[in-house]
Order: sequence, then structure tokens, then C-alpha cells
Amino acid sequence: METAEPEKDFYREEQSIYRALAAAGFAPGVIYDVGAAICGWSQAVSAIFPQAGFHLFEPLIDHLPEFQAGSNRVLSTHPAFILHRMALGVFNGRTRMASDRVGFGATTLLQEKRGVLTEVYEVPIHRVDTLVAGGKVPPPDLLKMDVQGAELDVLKGAGKLLERIKVIELEAWLKREYWGLTPLFHEVIEFLAGHEFRLIEIGGHFYDQQHELYALSGYFVHADLLQVIGPRLKAGPISQS
Repeated sequence: METAEPEKDFYREEQSIYRALAAAGFAPGVIYDVGAAICGWSQAVSAIFPQAGFHLFEPLIDHLPEFQAGSNRVLSTHPAFILHRMALGVFNGRTRMASDRVGFGATTLLQEKRGVLTEVYEVPIHRVDTLVAGGKVPPPDLLKMDVQGAELDVLKGAGKLLERIKVIELEAWLKREYWGLTPLFHEVIEFLAGHEFRLIEIGGHFYDQQHELYALSGYFVHADLLQVIGPRLKAGPISQS
């Protein structure tokens, strides 16, 4: 749900949360930006974790001029960022993904045109654990996802590596969108709880035109890390640190 032209403070909430985690002792070595779009999230978060290696995953980078232009701007000033032209999911191979014209609603949940999703692209898709096992990428410490309903597919595709991830940021749904295909926020919470992740913050409130709240951003920390940094976090929300 990244916007095409983010304002200067568009990522202020994320930066506040990650500053708080960094101050408490979280220092990721490897960060995945899954659904990187115009790469604005990585640009903003790299200011908090300049020592980290950033791996950006965006399957539509060569299909959408806006994505290409935005990513080129960011990559020109962050040459250490590594861009992977692929989707992440629960299998390896190729898939079709439906998209709106500008790409910010693109999803691997649908493989044909429907409604405002008037474009279909064929893209490579891989499991995280397969990429890591093949030496293509290092395992992530921080996993951010903006994948329009494919959250559980990406998480399941991490396999046993999921237990090694320390922090997860994702957008999840309060109502089933994309023609009823999206998992709901509580289902994602339950899945991650089964892998010892704890929800520590909620942000990114998304409203429709009638002002119905339909999605949120969730921030999860693995229980082992939370035992260490949790007591160092301030009481209450850290999104306003």
C-alpha cells in the first residue's frame, strides 16, 4: 500500500518504531523488503539501521514505469541495496499476478483480471528457504511485507527459517478483500504466535472512502528477542517515540 509519491514524513511511524527497537538493542544484519514497490520503505529504514544489508524484492520493477523510476532514484543513492526481481511465496517457479494500472494493488492471490485489477503479469516466484539454502540470499533478521494478501504464503515459504527471524512487519486485513481471498489479521497473529512471535505494535491504519477501517500494519518480535529488549521499551505505544 505504498504511495506513489510519499511525503517527507510518510514513514515517520516506521522510523519511530525502529528507533525504539534499535535503542532497546535490536541490530539487524539483514533486512528483507518484500513488495518494495518504489523502495521508499528501505530508504527510510536504512537511516535507522545503516549497518544492515538490504534485500529488496519487487517482481513488477520492469513492468511498471513508476516502480522503475522510483527504485532507480533510491538505488542511485543507496548502491548497497540489492534488488531481486521476483515475488516471494509458498512455491518456486513462475506465477501470474493481477495488478491495477499503477501497481500498488498488485497481488499473487489472483492470476486473472478482475475489477480494478486490469493488468496481469507473469513473474518469477520463490520460497525464502529455497533462496537461502541455494546461497542466493542470506537469512533475514527483519522481514517487512507489503504483499496485498499473500502474507501467509510468504511466511509459510520461509519454512524453518521463520524461527530465526527476529522482527516482522506486515500489513494485514480486518475484512476479507480481493474477492474474499485475503487472510484476516487475527489469522496472521495466530499463525505467528505458533512460531513464538508476539505482536508489539499496531500502526498503518487504512480506511476506505466511507472511513471503514479495513487494514492495519502489525509489528511482531520473536519471543526470544522480546525477553531481552522488551523491558527496555517504554510503556505504551512505541510508534510515537
